Amino acid sequence: MIRELSGQSQILVVHDGRTGHLNPSLAIGEILEQQFRNSYETLKVPVNLGNSMVSLLKRLSWFPRLFRVMAKLIFGAVPVHIAQYRLIVCSGTSNLLYSAYLSQEFDIPLAFSGDIGSFNEHLIHWTISALAQPTQVEQIILPTLPVRKKFIELRAQPHCGEASLLLGGPTHEYPFTQADYLNIIRHFDFFVQAYNIQGYIVCSRRTPAFNSRIKKYLKTSGLQFVSVNDTTPIEHLVARSKYIFVTEDSSTMLSEAIQSGRIVRSVCLNPEHNNLLIEKYLHNHLIQRQPANQPFYTDERFPYIADLDLIRPLGSHFRNYLLFDDHYAPYDLRRKFA
Repeated sequence: MIRELSGQSQILVVHDGRTGHLNPSLAIGEILEQQFRNSYETLKVPVNLGNSMVSLLKRLSWFPRLFRVMAKLIFGAVPVHIAQYRLIVCSGTSNLLYSAYLSQEFDIPLAFSGDIGSFNEHLIHWTISALAQPTQVEQIILPTLPVRKKFIELRAQPHCGEASLLLGGPTHEYPFTQADYLNIIRHFDFFVQAYNIQGYIVCSRRTPAFNSRIKKYLKTSGLQFVSVNDTTPIEHLVARSKYIFVTEDSSTMLSEAIQSGRIVRSVCLNPEHNNLLIEKYLHNHLIQRQPANQPFYTDERFPYIADLDLIRPLGSHFRNYLLFDDHYAPYDLRRKFA
């Protein structure tokens, strides 16, 4: 449930409604609320930015005065209660742009979950990610991307021995085709048949519409298909599953699967190609690798729960700032960079 703006909390989560951006920010809000009793609320970005506008604002971020003028023209007036918040949290570039505008207007420190890229790092106070970035901003490195507590709490719940296949969508790094998806679904189907268990297929908003061959296969299989419009929460299927296969393009779903404490295999096109995040997960034995064109299998090896702690690194960085008003002085962003 998303908590809309009321002006009664100290942490503001800015989002654009996209699950992949919203959930990491809500995860941070939940952890800080649990640790410091500083409740969080959400604010939706008022404008959906196109790629050209995102690129423009990223370039203008290196000219803070122009950035603030342009952001005010694009986003319009800000809610009157923003000034009372002590921390802004966001994930995703479009949310970062609006959050940085609010941060500059009201001198509120900004915590960003994700890759800064070409955005002006001086407009961010903390970055929160699973990998170190080439930046001078104070970095909070987590075992995985931030994950909501409803997935973390699954570690204490017994699974039902079933299996889930979580599908993202094609990207430049992972150009999955319809033929690839059919191969993946077939191998997953053979896997659940061999183990004599129920299998679930879950699609994300980025998963392309399946062609007639895939639809026909799904109708004749024993797999339970969950579309993006289905009301079944993904965490309910993850809770039932002992084995979770996730296409590697979806870093959010991969982190959620890992944090659930289940056996996780990342489905890739080329097992010889690793990005840094996958290399980290493999090195820490949090996942296993599954080539898309090979029969699915798994080792009976669960991740070490002690290696999944998100609370300690977040708590240690924010403790002084959120608990003691006079112990930590936030940046005066306007004075420093205007």
